[in-house]
Amino acid sequence: MWLALLGAISFSEASVVSDWFLNDLGWGLLILGMLAHMIDFTMFGLANIRERVLPRGNALPLVMGLLTGLIPLGLSFSLPYESELPLIMIIGGWGFGWLLMGILLLATRRDQDHAAEPR
Repeated sequence: MWLALLGAISFSEASVVSDWFLNDLGWGLLILGMLAHMIDFTMFGLANIRERVLPRGNALPLVMGLLTGLIPLGLSFSLPYESELPLIMIIGGWGFGWLLMGILLLATRRDQDHAAEPR
């Protein structure tokens, strides 16, 4: 998960460099941050499938990593230059994936709370 932290720091630095200094050098940092997130989600997803950390949805981080990394990269080479589909897949994959992860963790917590109640 340290890689995700470095990716988030890279995103933040890219925003600062691009917006505050009105410079396009922030795009390199943005790409590095996206790469770090993709690698981290994929590694976490593989470990999650192997160790069964979550009671349900163990493949979700792996799907998020592939949906936000390898698939948009392949599409960017096969689609026309002006196509925004890879970017939409990256943003949608992160948003929808985090939403599903939150719902999964809340449902898991509710199941554990109900199991811990004395009868």
